[in-house]
Amino acid sequence: MKLALAGHIQVFVTTHSPSFYNLSDDGVKKFYVTRDEDQQATIVQGRNLEKLDIVSAVGEGFYLPAVAKALEEYSIREADAANFRAQAEEFQEQVKAFTQPVVLTEGKTDEVILLEAWRKIRGGKPPFKIKCCDITDGADGGSAGASRLALSLRAVPYDSNNIVIGLFDRDDAGTKEWRLDGTFVADDFFSDVKTSKNGKSFALLIPVPDFRYDCAKNQNLPIEFLFPDEYLTREVDGKRLELKPIMATRKLGEENFRVKIGDGTAFQQIQDSSKVGFAQFVVPKLPKEAFIGFEALFENVEGIIAR
Repeated sequence: MKLALAGHIQVFVTTHSPSFYNLSDDGVKKFYVTRDEDQQATIVQGRNLEKLDIVSAVGEGFYLPAVAKALEEYSIREADAANFRAQAEEFQEQVKAFTQPVVLTEGKTDEVILLEAWRKIRGGKPPFKIKCCDITDGADGGSAGASRLALSLRAVPYDSNNIVIGLFDRDDAGTKEWRLDGTFVADDFFSDVKTSKNGKSFALLIPVPDFRYDCAKNQNLPIEFLFPDEYLTREVDGKRLELKPIMATRKLGEENFRVKIGDGTAFQQIQDSSKVGFAQFVVPKLPKEAFIGFEALFENVEGIIAR
């Protein structure tokens, strides 16, 4: 209360908002209050707060583990946003230099898969540029992720010569970032499409093939799952897509156990380290019929471009 009596000061008390822990304005002071086993309060502030491991504070039972996770994810997104803002001008210049419409993907392996899918079911090269939104030169095929893709779409300039379409995985992260903000609105002609108010960028959620309704229901539909199950298990030169069951924690007595929540692809997740091998070695060897799940995706892209 002494703080509030000082005048011209606002005091916010929170246990559930990770954004407060990331405030860094010169006019902001933060205090972290914790209690020991004897319920004695300790106030951490100033330089000592910078040294505090917030995530480890979960062990004190002071606030929910979910908040610690949210804080960690929030910090990562904020760092990525700051890095992207520093590179935004470079990205905008790249977009302006393209002579075709652009389809942006979350990861570099998505780019490889889409190019091969077009070649197999349409033939030749697509009439649009397919590019990962990660403008770095990393050679590991890594994924910039849905947050970077959303930032990229927001950065498309109003005077761009071509439209830009961002392709989002239909998973938790992709669906969340696909919603974007007030500068994007629901499209009048396409479901699961958001359009920027300047008409230069579009956000497209991966269309759902008939054989993947269960995955979509679970928000577990990355681009790799557009292949039917029989092709997800193919192996070429020792390379294959590695899947692992999605697990949940169940408490019995004082013990916590990890248990599978279901069977089938809808309850599987991809081992990230296997994505590059699958895209570069397995996908080019798959027959045309393996790419049936990509037809609706390309139809949507073509429809947006043709408007």
